[in-house]
Amino acid sequence: MRKNELVHLHSLLRLLRERYADDGAFAEYDALSINPTHAHRSKGAHKDAVLSLSAQLADELSKHGKYSGRDEAAETPAADGQGA
Repeated sequence: MRKNELVHLHSLLRLLRERYADDGAFAEYDALSINPTHAHRSKGAHKDAVLSLSAQLADELSKHGKYSGRDEAAETPAADGQGA
């Protein structure tokens, strides 16, 4: 993955963090002291941030029941009442 792609992914993950999770749960990511606007930082630094942030987001979302790991759409009947 190219550096600009990592920075873009980092930006998207930061948006998810702001939308779905509490700030207190991201101590490991915060300790890296990097955010997507730090384009001058190395590719490796952004890769570490993306890996850390994605793991912590997954943990937080699963704790709060916002991500169950199942395909809930497959379990829900169709809106028109006819089913699958």
